[in-house]
Amino acid sequence: MAAIRRLDLPYSVKNIPLLSKFNYDKLYIYRAEDLVERMRWAIHWDKQKDKNKDYEKKETFNFRTTARAPPALELKEFEDDLFGLLKTVERRRVNDPFYIFSPS
Repeated sequence: MAAIRRLDLPYSVKNIPLLSKFNYDKLYIYRAEDLVERMRWAIHWDKQKDKNKDYEKKETFNFRTTARAPPALELKEFEDDLFGLLKTVERRRVNDPFYIFSPS
């Protein structure tokens, strides 16, 4: 049986790295789009229920659809404000010796 060797690292393995500016922007835009998409689907299905009183929900086994939700006029103003807010996000420089790529 081989002996287990100790691995000495010059830094803490508990250090959680920060995302790069690109990845951070990509992540919060993705989350905002996901929120808007879910809100659009909710409005769409509520309208379908109002049209059909005998509406029966289709079993999807908790898998999300890959189809895009139809645009909702009720959300247009909210979407514009949300994405306008994301454009104005400001960042500060991070002074962390463990962080190699500082977002600027």
